[in-house]
Amino acid sequence: MQRCTNSKNAAWEHYGGRGIKVCERWLDVKNFVEDMGERKDGMTLERIDFNKGYFKENCKWIPKAEQPRNSRSNVWIEANGEKKILADWARLLGCKISTIKYRLESGWSPSLAVTVPMGTSANRKYNEYREKT
Repeated sequence: MQRCTNSKNAAWEHYGGRGIKVCERWLDVKNFVEDMGERKDGMTLERIDFNKGYFKENCKWIPKAEQPRNSRSNVWIEANGEKKILADWARLLGCKISTIKYRLESGWSPSLAVTVPMGTSANRKYNEYREKT
């Protein structure tokens, strides 16, 4: 509530400062509980569309461990018909996030950047692909 309504709150610029609001109905906590239910242990309130405010149709309870995955700062990459955050692609490839970022900055296609295995043959495979295209 504070980060959406109090311009002195440390997180204001990321919430109220960019237009994220809490619906008026929820200013009365009784209405919030009626709409969303009580918070269960280990859960946190998540906005489904992080560019919209806090209201019943845009919020849900999720495990706290999941919430960082839905941050605006995440980089989404689509490859081979799958869309995942950069951290998930790195985990699948067995590399650091910085490796995939470097590949992308070096001109690799998103698909190759997240699927070419690590090692010296990775650059060779990429160069062979570039020569074909």
